[in-house]
Amino acid sequence: MPRINGNFILKAEHEDYETLYVPLVIDNARHLVDGPDLKMKRKIHKTAELDEVVVKATKIQMVYRGDTLVYDATAFMLPEGSMLDGLIRQLPGAELSSDGEITINGKHVDNLTLNGKDFFKGDNKVMLENLPYFTVKELKAYDKTDEKSVVLGLPAEQQKKTFTLDVVLKKEYQRGYIVNSEVGVGSEERWMAKLFGLMYGERYRLATFGNANNVNEEREPGENGDWNPSKTNRGLITTRQAGVHHGVSDKFGKWSNTLDAKASWQDTNNEQTYHSERYRNEGNIFSGGFSSNKSKNNDFKITENFRLNKPYYLRAGAELSYNTRDKNISSSDSTWQTRLTNSSESLSKSLQKTFNASGRIIMSNRAPWDNGAYDIGVNAAYERISPSENFSFNRTNIFSTDADKLDLRNRYGDNASWRYNYSADLGFFKWFTKPSINLNLSFCYRQMMQHSDNLNYRLDSLGGRYANDPFILPSTYDSLSVATDINNSYQFNTLSRYYNTTFAIIKSFNKTALNAEGKMTEKAQGFMRLGFPLEIADERIDFWRPTKSNYCSTLQTSNRTMRTFNPDFYFSWTTKRIKWRVNMQRNETPNSLTNLVDMSDTNDPLYFSFSNPSLKNACQYNADVRLDVKCDSIPLTYWGKVEYNATTNNHGSRRWYNSKTGGYVSMTDNVDGNWNGKVSGGLNWQFDKQKCWRLTMDGFLQYHRSVDFALQTVEFDGTPTLEQLHALTPIT
Repeated sequence: MPRINGNFILKAEHEDYETLYVPLVIDNARHLVDGPDLKMKRKIHKTAELDEVVVKATKIQMVYRGDTLVYDATAFMLPEGSMLDGLIRQLPGAELSSDGEITINGKHVDNLTLNGKDFFKGDNKVMLENLPYFTVKELKAYDKTDEKSVVLGLPAEQQKKTFTLDVVLKKEYQRGYIVNSEVGVGSEERWMAKLFGLMYGERYRLATFGNANNVNEEREPGENGDWNPSKTNRGLITTRQAGVHHGVSDKFGKWSNTLDAKASWQDTNNEQTYHSERYRNEGNIFSGGFSSNKSKNNDFKITENFRLNKPYYLRAGAELSYNTRDKNISSSDSTWQTRLTNSSESLSKSLQKTFNASGRIIMSNRAPWDNGAYDIGVNAAYERISPSENFSFNRTNIFSTDADKLDLRNRYGDNASWRYNYSADLGFFKWFTKPSINLNLSFCYRQMMQHSDNLNYRLDSLGGRYANDPFILPSTYDSLSVATDINNSYQFNTLSRYYNTTFAIIKSFNKTALNAEGKMTEKAQGFMRLGFPLEIADERIDFWRPTKSNYCSTLQTSNRTMRTFNPDFYFSWTTKRIKWRVNMQRNETPNSLTNLVDMSDTNDPLYFSFSNPSLKNACQYNADVRLDVKCDSIPLTYWGKVEYNATTNNHGSRRWYNSKTGGYVSMTDNVDGNWNGKVSGGLNWQFDKQKCWRLTMDGFLQYHRSVDFALQTVEFDGTPTLEQLHALTPIT
């Protein structure tokens, strides 16, 4: 051995002992170095004759393959006819909500895929409620690496990941087709029908589904606490749905394309009787009433996404949607304290049609410089709501101590709006291997414009038949304009420009050690991200109210420039047994521009609302810490999580009760003191040798401090002004 300083590995071996590797550090080779003590283990050579052994085959429900949690679908027993949602409800540590959201050991599933590919992305319930459970081989829960990170060649520890639950079909169902249908008839004229078809190949898939029913009850026991009566659909709901999914890709994985189309028709007939009591220091307020609501909602949506992975990363997509809303409502209610304060009856009908179109394209590629990449993206969207018209006929009796009053209003609303927005993004990435740091710098420009017409008419002001007959319009526009409700009609334009710059630092950590064979192995991995987004917004609103001659004379213009800074921090540390995660962020949300102008609403004689130009931005602070532990000696995993959320300048509702009329006035205002904390955890333990028994426990403890304004009692003659409301001291 030469006389040099350095790090060495000392190897000791003997035929009767196990080979031993010991690290040796020599700082001064000129002097005599004392080696470490070598403690070698003697080899054990024993032979023994075993008694008779009986081998029994059992199926393990779940197992870890590296960082992937794999559920064996064939190890679960389900009733015949069950779908994928029934299987997921039985998975240890899994929770399924009524809206199709899935969590695994308290961690939210971001993406549900079929054989590693998207399937009706964004609508989990299509696969959950239509894919038969017997076609599933296994389910894999893991952090899936973003395809963009792979194409750009980012280091593994710096790649973006999404928590994914992948449904893997059995081999016999990965090629061919599946058809599943279900029909049912019940009492009370209830019925349902369902059809699902799936044709699958190596590079293509085609799926269709359709269902129709008038069965409201969709809840099922076993949804882990989500069986809540408040979520029950009310009334009689008849639903019809149909959808098509088509996906195709090349055999080399260079490109893929998916097309999803879905249509739905829903009829609702809901009758409701209600009673309420509102507590107040001056005496409680009682109210009760009846309402009947009949509506028809039609929706159509088509989405296409194209992906290219080689020679560069490209994503292009487009979406079109169209929906209609047709409602007919009749209601009656009353309010009383020690005496009857008011009673009202109303009839209304409305029709609204909405069209949406959007498109996006994102291209990423390796940069000319070493260990770098860049992003270029463009997004655009357009929405139009027209027509949006409504009729409302109200008869209100106000029983005052001074004199009783009858308020009769026959209203017609002719509303329409459109808006567009587009954005352009440019991002740069640079990563270093020593030390392992990734620097991200991005720029974004976004512009949004909106136009809204809200024209309301008091048809009862025309007298004659218009004072008593609802849902009738004058034959000429000039006659209609005479009935313009100046106080509740308005138009506005908004133009907003946003300039966003984000700088992020990503650092990864790797801890290595020598194994028994003298090789360097990774024992732990850490990840940290610091984000510093800064946004500057230049916004303008032009707001005006028409006169009866339709001349816009009361123009209001307001401008504002806002700067928001919402930093975020994320840290994780993972070893073979444990995983720590810390997440903190700040989120300040700008108020709507319409708060800057007079947006009072006095359509309802018993409910007035006002905008608040002095309203401040609400700001949320969120932090959570999570620990996952996987035991080596026994099949036990457990997790714990602590969360804290606080809001400053939270938006509360200041409300005043007018004791003269029994009506209310409301205005949004800022209130502090809102926060909540939550501690949650769970475990999963197979405690018998045959692994037939499993103990799964999940629970949480939450404290929620909610602060809002108390109801104040006032007496107003007519409609109060904004200055009068601000002069009143709020009570929280």
